[in-house]
Amino acid sequence: ACLVGSKMCIRDRQKTEDFAKEIAKMTEQAIQASAKTDEINGEAAGTPTAVIKTDYFTCFTQEMLKQLASNPNVNYEIHYRYQGKRYVVVIPAGTDYSQLKDSNGYYGFRYLDSIFGGYEEGTK
Repeated sequence: ACLVGSKMCIRDRQKTEDFAKEIAKMTEQAIQASAKTDEINGEAAGTPTAVIKTDYFTCFTQEMLKQLASNPNVNYEIHYRYQGKRYVVVIPAGTDYSQLKDSNGYYGFRYLDSIFGGYEEGTK
């Protein structure tokens, strides 16, 4: 992705919009799957986890973060590629997203790793 200040370049706009839609879809699927599992098991609702995988993006836009924040009872497990390696970071349910922005106004996955203890795939 080409960053200019805190905005994506015009050429990346469609990919950004598609990624935001994918996040919404994964969130809804996680919530529905959790509800179905709980119905089958006869248990109280657990915390759904939305798994988001990307090889293209290495950060969230403010709009994407607002979308995550709108579902405070969902864990977000993000799998991403950085410098040829695969990483995982989990943003737990109940996170105060207003506190996540780094000093430059970005929501980079490597930055989120430093907050939530992300790790390289295959090392946990």
